[in-house]
Amino acid sequence: MSLNDLVLHWKPKALERNGKPYERTIWKTRSGIIISKYEELTPNKNIFYKYPLPGRSPREMSLESERVFAHANITQAETEDAFKIAQREGIA
Repeated sequence: MSLNDLVLHWKPKALERNGKPYERTIWKTRSGIIISKYEELTPNKNIFYKYPLPGRSPREMSLESERVFAHANITQAETEDAFKIAQREGIA
């Protein structure tokens, strides 16, 4: 993803977060990912981003693996193996 993939979804809007004034701007990607930028309106101007990433189950990934990972030459069997490893490691 690059800056060219972002489309302004909501113009900057002033709000308060944790007792501090912020400005929130929201972009959306063509794939539906929403990215929120929070810029603190104080002299130190802290900035942070929030973006929930959509997830897929192992079954959904294996069904979509040919389409999603075709450009990377990752097979359905490799996708299933990766999920098994992630489950053993406690991260899936």
